[in-house]
Amino acid sequence: MITEFLKRLITKKFYKEKSEIDYKLNVFYATGKITAEEFTELTILLNDTYVDLEDSTEEVIENNTEEE
Repeated sequence: MITEFLKRLITKKFYKEKSEIDYKLNVFYATGKITAEEFTELTILLNDTYVDLEDSTEEVIENNTEEE
């Protein structure tokens, strides 16, 4: 149940900063509220949802360089 709630928070980008929800995931995992498998699944979702602007900018630059 908590996992589904966390998934919704992540996919809707409830928190402005990735670090806020990342911290909460770590706390839930450390206190045993979510399993290692759930933690991994949520972390992957988090990284896919909260894409850093720097990372995406670097990818665009690399793609443009390759095309030339």
